[in-house]
Amino acid sequence: MSLQPLIAALTTMTNALTLLTAEVAANRTVVESAVTLLNGLTDALHQALESDDEEAMQGLVTELQAQTAALANAVAANTPADPEPVVVPVPEPAADPAA
Repeated sequence: MSLQPLIAALTTMTNALTLLTAEVAANRTVVESAVTLLNGLTDALHQALESDDEEAMQGLVTELQAQTAALANAVAANTPADPEPVVVPVPEPAADPAA
């Protein structure tokens, strides 16, 4: 019985896992960036409210609208319409020479 089909399948699965791990890391970075953005906007909103500064509030509204549009565009640009499934081939069992 040859181990080549099993080794090939294991290699394919290892490569798929490596790609998935990289995608998860990239997503984590994007999520952390979005959280940082939202926390910054929240802090700016609190400061504007405390100062009772209408000009600061309008500037914050404008910034929030721009950041919302940028985030929505980034999500849309990086979301595949139809993600391709990862297909891992399963090797056929080797024929038993004794049979």
